[in-house]
Amino acid sequence: MDIPQEPNIFSEPITKKQPSKGFLLNDLWKEYKNKFLSWYLNKKYKGKTLDQLEKNQRKTVKAYISALDRLFSKFEIRNNLDIMEALKALNYGKWYANGLRNFLNFLFEIGLINMEDYERMKKAIQSKKAEAPSEEVFEKININEIKKAYKRAIEYVKTKSRIPNDPFPLFFKFLYYTGLRLDQAVRIFKNLKKSDIKFEGNIAYILTHEAKRGKKGTYIAIMPKHFGEELTENIRYVGNLPERIDKRFGKEGINFGAKLLRKFHYNFLRQNGVEKDIAEFIQGRSSVDVGSTYYLDKIRLAKEQYKKIADKFPKLD
Repeated sequence: MDIPQEPNIFSEPITKKQPSKGFLLNDLWKEYKNKFLSWYLNKKYKGKTLDQLEKNQRKTVKAYISALDRLFSKFEIRNNLDIMEALKALNYGKWYANGLRNFLNFLFEIGLINMEDYERMKKAIQSKKAEAPSEEVFEKININEIKKAYKRAIEYVKTKSRIPNDPFPLFFKFLYYTGLRLDQAVRIFKNLKKSDIKFEGNIAYILTHEAKRGKKGTYIAIMPKHFGEELTENIRYVGNLPERIDKRFGKEGINFGAKLLRKFHYNFLRQNGVEKDIAEFIQGRSSVDVGSTYYLDKIRLAKEQYKKIADKFPKLD
């Protein structure tokens, strides 16, 4: 398959390195390149052919293929160390990093590599433009600020809301514990039923993939058991939440952006030992095919790792 390179993005100097121990990704690329392209087009563009894509979409696909062709022609990749050294030599270019990440997703989903190898190699992939929120955000968003904002949410309901049994403070805590995007959290919260909330050990969780819209994913909303019980007890009020809840987080409301809760949540997970890819999965930052082996493994790992930190969340009241 002769696909031209993306102009001006592959000019970094390349040096050949000695092969290391392990299976050779280069051989898998040579054998499964065309199948990977078909898989990617089906996954990303609902089975369209390359010629059916829009110009920018076609340009992106070609850039990934060209990047992987160049990567595997200049480096022998057998393990995570090889990946780290290769990407470092390539200045962590996003086409190399994202292309390799997609290729590993493909290999895992069709069963050519196991979960252990997949997770280890994927962690070695870094891209300068694909960083999650800075760990410094945690220091800037103090828990006391969140507690004060929560009290303002309670006060808002008492003094400004005309909605009976307004669940705004409950929704605030829902965001705090789950780290969901605001728009997705509203859809999930307003349509919640008791049967949707599952309990397992010291956590409660809700499978949320049906709330996905467009490219922004959501797969699971996890929370401490005590909040899951509080949510269950007040389930009859969740539908009272107004659709345009975003205004309540602005200056006319509690003056505390919902995005700050999401950033705090991410950094809280990371600083308490949740692995980066699991934290991103919990927040819906990664793309996963629902029902795949990869998805089921991520659900399992997300619950396991959240259980370790569920009781560490500071309570808001």
